[in-house]
Amino acid sequence: MFKPDAIWHGLEQVEAVARAMLAQNSLTISKMATVRVTEQFILNLWPQVASEILLERISEIPEELPVWIIEGDQAVHKLGEIKKALRDLARQEGWYDKHFRVCHAPDTLQDVLREWKVFFPKDQLP
Repeated sequence: MFKPDAIWHGLEQVEAVARAMLAQNSLTISKMATVRVTEQFILNLWPQVASEILLERISEIPEELPVWIIEGDQAVHKLGEIKKALRDLARQEGWYDKHFRVCHAPDTLQDVLREWKVFFPKDQLP
């Protein structure tokens, strides 16, 4: 699972670069959706990061953010590497706000399963 995150000036660039990085790592997008990020959504999904700064600036987050299901060999590990590379590139290019992530990818299979239930509540896992 991969989600370009709360980017105000660069979501399109992050998506394009992420797609290229996925292809370079032999990963594919098997399912796509969008999520509407609200205060309640953040509190439900990520209570540990629902900081005062994030909740104060929620109006700056785009109304909808993409969520991609990624498949391929060692996808969770490879997405961790892609996440780091995107963060570094976003900082260099000025797409980054230091209070927010550039993208989100669960670090473990357990996190993937937990987040699946939030992003795709009506769908069975593949």
